[in-house]
Amino acid sequence: MDRLATRVAALERYLRQAEGAVVVDLDEDRGGELHALAVTVNKGLDARAGLLADYERSRLQLAGAHLKQALEERGRHRAAVLRAAAVLATTQPAAPERKAAEIDFKASAPKAREVQNRIGPLRTSAEEARQKLEADDALRAKNAKVIDAGQRANTKLRLRLRGHLSDALSGAELLPVWFVTAFGPMAPSRNANDWMDAATDVLAYRVTYRITDPVVALGTPPDGHHTPRRTAWHKELTRGRCHVVGCVGV
Repeated sequence: MDRLATRVAALERYLRQAEGAVVVDLDEDRGGELHALAVTVNKGLDARAGLLADYERSRLQLAGAHLKQALEERGRHRAAVLRAAAVLATTQPAAPERKAAEIDFKASAPKAREVQNRIGPLRTSAEEARQKLEADDALRAKNAKVIDAGQRANTKLRLRLRGHLSDALSGAELLPVWFVTAFGPMAPSRNANDWMDAATDVLAYRVTYRITDPVVALGTPPDGHHTPRRTAWHKELTRGRCHVVGCVGV
């Protein structure tokens, strides 16, 4: 297989040098339209980055639910105490219902006090959670248009990149070296859709950060301290999806 791969690479190199050979430009971006879409996508991501994650909102909403449950529990125990107290106040010591009332009173009174002790901290937590949720709601409303525009731009960008890639794969022109190095000359028979998604992700990365390296698909690794989002995306492409679909090397 190694010898065969070497011979195929040599043939491909010969084809690229042959007269009339045409290499498709997967990085083509006439008028910078694709990069402009990528900029809009990043603005949407920036706007979304300041929002609470769904799991955080759920956790904060639970604080209010816990307070409500505690108040309801206290109400039940207090009602039981009042019912038992009423029986104790209106019956003789030998009355048959008095014994049951004494048991209920002794059981419910400590429970009511225990819940009462929990309500203070729960109320504080619920109030803090409410303020955070309201602030997040306000920020969501403020950034809604930017976030929506980013989502629409992301859909449009990926559709255009995927369409461009499909045309290149079905055409007669040679694919660029960086693409063949990373993904091979064609989609695999299995997981072809995942392969296309991974390749489209790499194209999106290249157009977003204007990578033009002719050999290395993702270009020079980014500086993690100054570009955390780009670094995270770079790591996802090199270790995540490409690992699943079997990219040759990005």
